[in-house]
Amino acid sequence: MKYILSCAALFVGFVGFAQNSEEFAAKAKIEFENDNLKESLKLYGKAISIDTSKSDYYCERGQVYVQLNKFQEALLDFNKSIVLDNKNVDAFHNRAILYYSSQYPDYAIMKH
Repeated sequence: MKYILSCAALFVGFVGFAQNSEEFAAKAKIEFENDNLKESLKLYGKAISIDTSKSDYYCERGQVYVQLNKFQEALLDFNKSIVLDNKNVDAFHNRAILYYSSQYPDYAIMKH
């Protein structure tokens, strides 16, 4: 019985330290707002690795990529966000701005 309780306490301890995708995304947003872009990128990556179905994570990470001048990566994330949720207006808006400011301004209208 003592062994079972010890194992249960150890398991609860590990679970207490585990972070979910929402916690990583919240920390990533704070890092982004504080202009810690590389840390924000890393944290969004962790959030996405835990839950690949959240459209907002890709859209927000795309914004980080834009700030880092990594436009191809940003475009991939905006597109993934749209695939996951075709009603995510932020992703459409951000992608249109990216197209408009790039060498493909006509895509901003066609794909928006």
